[in-house]
Amino acid sequence: MGYSSGIVGELGEANPARRPNQSNQREYQLRDKGAPDWSAIGQDYLAGTQTIAVICERHNISRSALSQARNRLGWPGRYARRPIKRVELIGRLFGVLERQISNMENRAMDETAIDKEVALLGTLSRTLEKLVELDAKARPPAPKTLNTDRDMAALRQKITTRISQLEKS
Repeated sequence: MGYSSGIVGELGEANPARRPNQSNQREYQLRDKGAPDWSAIGQDYLAGTQTIAVICERHNISRSALSQARNRLGWPGRYARRPIKRVELIGRLFGVLERQISNMENRAMDETAIDKEVALLGTLSRTLEKLVELDAKARPPAPKTLNTDRDMAALRQKITTRISQLEKS
């Protein structure tokens, strides 16, 4: 009579809520199997052909154990983002700028809305200009071709002719 039924069950057994049942049976199974083979788990994880759930089920580990091992062993994230290429970003930003301009042309707006749109377009165009400038700096210089040399020679000839005409005047 001195024991609470929450601590000790019938006939002096431990609390029946802590015995394995359907909800916590997986926890007991995970404890009973011993140490997982992290090299095999790592091969499956890094191959990327199986889902996380399948890997955990196959190797009898929990998702949190896999996540902790991934961090501890330095495995890359499963769904890491691919880096965005500068050319793609410039194209996307140019598309946004075009849509914004067409939206502005097709809507009737009051003066404050026009000011906001113009400020937004200015910001977008400056950003686009900066990205194009960075892209141009990052690219290696184009090799000289015969056409480039011909164009430069023609330009020099035009400048020389123009200077001669100005001197005669």
